[in-house]
Amino acid sequence: MALGSGEVAYGKARHALEPGGTLALVWNTTTGEENRSGVGSRLEAEIEQVYRREAPQLANGVPSERGPDRQHEIQARGAFVEVVREDYPWSTAYTSEEYLGLLRTQSDHRLLDPPVLERLLTGIGLVLADHGGRIDQSYVARLYLARRAQ
Repeated sequence: MALGSGEVAYGKARHALEPGGTLALVWNTTTGEENRSGVGSRLEAEIEQVYRREAPQLANGVPSERGPDRQHEIQARGAFVEVVREDYPWSTAYTSEEYLGLLRTQSDHRLLDPPVLERLLTGIGLVLADHGGRIDQSYVARLYLARRAQ
């Protein structure tokens, strides 16, 4: 069986810890709670239309890092035991400028051809302008704690 990058990473993390040491991993992801209000739903739908038009490979709603629950993944690698997950919800509001700046930092956006990225951000900026020039975003900071296997 070939080693995947997760297996290598968890093995290296295990090696770096003393016996009985604890690994702490944190992922910050959007929660999608903005979908529960009419305004958020309209805004998200309009932004999704821009994604479908300009960058269809990223057209999965408002961009996020909604990832899998990694608790089983961490446990399954065998390097850690007693894996615990804790979620810490939080939210913030971004101005159009702040939100577009945030999108520029996301790796999937950075990999777009520059003209495609600029068309995408321009389109999103226009949508945000039509919705008051801001976007409310709900997040969850997902903490995983795992004890090093002996």
